[in-house]
Amino acid sequence: MGFLSGLFGGGSSSPTYQTTTVSEDPWGPQQEHLKNIFSGAQQAYESDSPSYFPDSTVVGFSPQTEAALSGIENRALQGSALQNAGQQQALNTIQGNYLNANPFLAGAYQAASAPVIEQWQNQIAPGIDSSFAGAGRLGSGLYAQQRNQAETTLGRNLTDMSSKMAYANYQQERQNQLDMAKQAGAMAQQDYGDLNKLMAVGGAREGMEQAQLQDQINRYNFEQNRPWDQLARYSSLIGGQYGGQSSTATPLYSNPGANFLGGALGGAQIANLAGFDGMTGAIGGGLLGLLG
Repeated sequence: MGFLSGLFGGGSSSPTYQTTTVSEDPWGPQQEHLKNIFSGAQQAYESDSPSYFPDSTVVGFSPQTEAALSGIENRALQGSALQNAGQQQALNTIQGNYLNANPFLAGAYQAASAPVIEQWQNQIAPGIDSSFAGAGRLGSGLYAQQRNQAETTLGRNLTDMSSKMAYANYQQERQNQLDMAKQAGAMAQQDYGDLNKLMAVGGAREGMEQAQLQDQINRYNFEQNRPWDQLARYSSLIGGQYGGQSSTATPLYSNPGANFLGGALGGAQIANLAGFDGMTGAIGGGLLGLLG
């Protein structure tokens, strides 16, 4: 009884596992297409495609644009003849080159003084001579005094006329100097306009060179990244769930008591049928049940 008590009361069950593996193939009609995809993916991966556009992707300057840029460049380098002449005149004026250097001042003075001189010659001098001649005192001291006084008046009038004209010319030229001095800054600023035009031409040509350089960089980067791009495309084509294999583990439990009783019952029945002692058959059957 102690044996049976230990067998049925103190035993424990320890599970074992049975592993079942199931393989699942892709759907039949799909298999041929998958083979084509994998074959095409392998061919694409091993090929040299895609390739970069063989020609330049930069549009160069048209003849009209190039002519315009060249014309602007030459104009900026040489300057404007009109602007250069104007700046030279402004510089001469500011430096006072025209002060007391009016080529028309003498002619203007002659034109203004001619009537005064003619009046002296045709009216004043003959009048004095005639007056003193009629009085019989043509060579007298009073006659000489009158002539000298008239000549002095003539000379003073002519001198005053000349001085006033020269002063007016000087004043006008000085005003021109002051006016031009006020415009000197703006005229000097025009030089930067030419330089800015020249810089714009340089910027346009630099932009074209940068575009051509970027085209070469894009080609270089394309070739560097092409293997990785091909690998990524290849992976995307062959990836996915196209069937597979799964495993399932099922636990199997062992109960020694149940196995012993089952074996003992079977052993007793067999022993009785064979004419042997039932107890002996039960014990033998139980032991076989434990081993099973």
